[in-house]
Amino acid sequence: MGSQILGAGEVGACVPSRPQPSISLTPCSLFPYIRILNQKSVNLNAVLSQLPSKFDTVDYSNSLLRLRRMSVNLTSASELLSRWFHIQTGYVKSSLLIPPAQDRLALQQVFQTLNARSCPQSYNFHLHTRRSDGQLEPDEVMQQVMEIGLKGLAITDHHTTQGYKEAQHWLDQWKQNHPELANTAPQLWTGAEINAQLLGVDVHILGYAFDPDAACLQPYLQGDTTFLRTEAYYAENVIAAIQEAGGLAVLAHPARYRRPVNEVITEAARLGMDGIEVYYAYRHTIPWLPTAEIVNPVKQLTDSYGLLNTCGTDTHGRDVLLRT
Repeated sequence: MGSQILGAGEVGACVPSRPQPSISLTPCSLFPYIRILNQKSVNLNAVLSQLPSKFDTVDYSNSLLRLRRMSVNLTSASELLSRWFHIQTGYVKSSLLIPPAQDRLALQQVFQTLNARSCPQSYNFHLHTRRSDGQLEPDEVMQQVMEIGLKGLAITDHHTTQGYKEAQHWLDQWKQNHPELANTAPQLWTGAEINAQLLGVDVHILGYAFDPDAACLQPYLQGDTTFLRTEAYYAENVIAAIQEAGGLAVLAHPARYRRPVNEVITEAARLGMDGIEVYYAYRHTIPWLPTAEIVNPVKQLTDSYGLLNTCGTDTHGRDVLLRT
């Protein structure tokens, strides 16, 4: 998946807790370099040579020198320019290129293509590791994903992104060690599963493609549930935090709650939920299969509200192709 390019002057609504540096970026003057990156078979050294050593009044020569030393470990020109901006600004949301793991638009486009056969052989957007209540290490998840040949996935541990971060590190190392195969690697998006109160019952909301360092999400990503005693527990606040951090909010397994599924989805849509985990195995079948008699009416209702349809195995065990 390519990086999403922001428009001139566009900045994320929810930024990480680090203070914004006093650097003046001029997006329009960088578009020529972005166009270079969009061309296939681009030469990394050629891109580096065309980047300005001075940008506005800020001298970037030292950073460019560091990048030249780093370039041997980078697998694509887009990653190179993205890394360059991160060095300058110190945080992601002020850069012109969104990291692929936070590319909400690309993920939304994938969600729009999903059907009952997409999971678990092509995509899987509900996976747990030992960083919450799963049985697999993050690297074990990624090894299985590579063997299956998944196109895209998200690790959605409960109230933490540590599993995602370790999986992303593993994937980055794999790309560096196999540069000739980097384009065949699956796309990994940020993810987490967060408890929330909706219609007076506890539900689970899946967040995707968000900035894991965004300040507004930190109450939900500390590995505990102390926020359940505050207003942060309300579904509308969880949804708002995910979206302010640049992500998509999706209601997990809507037919597993103590309220009728039509009421749950209707309220989720009213609160601004982006999507519903439509394709889900409510029975522990082998092989994993969406439960048709539940999934079909859920999809009809979801489509009537114009919500995205997602899928995932909700794996907690030792096999990412199964629910447990």
